Amino acid sequence: MVGRERPGDRERATAAPQPGAAVSSADLDAVGRAMVTHPEIVFVAATTGPSNVFASIICRDTADLYRYVTERLGALDGITGLEVTPSLRVLKQAQTLLDADRITLVR
Repeated sequence: MVGRERPGDRERATAAPQPGAAVSSADLDAVGRAMVTHPEIVFVAATTGPSNVFASIICRDTADLYRYVTERLGALDGITGLEVTPSLRVLKQAQTLLDADRITLVR
């Protein structure tokens, strides 16, 4: 799933289940598949270790981020806790070029 910023989006954050309170193994696939359908999620990956899901989130502002985390993301079955870290300033960001929803080479 490739995410895109929408005009007016200013709040960036990362989210990972709290160490020791990760998504249960039985729910990992379902949680990941549900997260990729959320327009606020621009990147999501299953990882190893105490935090077994990592996501990048883009919202309009901190109020929108709070609503998203408490009403949509936190409500997913299988997530037992979240640690959300807002990005105060982005210093560098790589991007992927797309052509008709496929990754394209830089020429």
